[in-house]
Amino acid sequence: MEIDHILIFTQYGAPEAEVLKNFGFIEGQGNTHIGQGTKNRRFFFGNMFLELIWLENGKEAQSPVTQPTLLYERFTQKSCPFGICFRPSNTHTLNFETWNYKPAYLPEHLTIQLAKNNSLQEPMWFYASFLSASTRQAPIIERVEITLPTPNQIQPATDLIIKQGNEYLLTIKIKDSSAIYDCRPTLPLILV
Repeated sequence: MEIDHILIFTQYGAPEAEVLKNFGFIEGQGNTHIGQGTKNRRFFFGNMFLELIWLENGKEAQSPVTQPTLLYERFTQKSCPFGICFRPSNTHTLNFETWNYKPAYLPEHLTIQLAKNNSLQEPMWFYASFLSASTRQAPIIERVEITLPTPNQIQPATDLIIKQGNEYLLTIKIKDSSAIYDCRPTLPLILV
């Protein structure tokens, strides 16, 4: 498996996206997750995308279908501000236990597999077997590193680096980039 996209849980409307736009990153089209109670703003790279997601409808996020995802809790309680969605690849296989989540916005035959026993202090881990690699003409992300203040229970078998530190921080290495885009304190994100 490989990373398809990275979520950062934000305030309503994701005003934090402006810091990325000010650095020159181009915003793509966002989505509304009907029935899940969330919306997003997205920034696309050649091999994955960054999704700034917010709580749009608390009632939908607490519905019997969505409540087990703990999305509502991720927005309303102190928790890890990241989520990582994986897709199939030739080099790695899914290596954590999952349960099937069937959100209303997906076609009937598709499901998302969420990690079982996923603590709010670690990223929200999930896998979508129906996703495939993109071929966008955009900078390539070479490496993703997540710093967590608490030990991580799940170690996905990917090029993702997880380390322990003082704060939640996402560091994204862009291929052939020599610039440093430090989005803190607006977002717990550095692009290098």
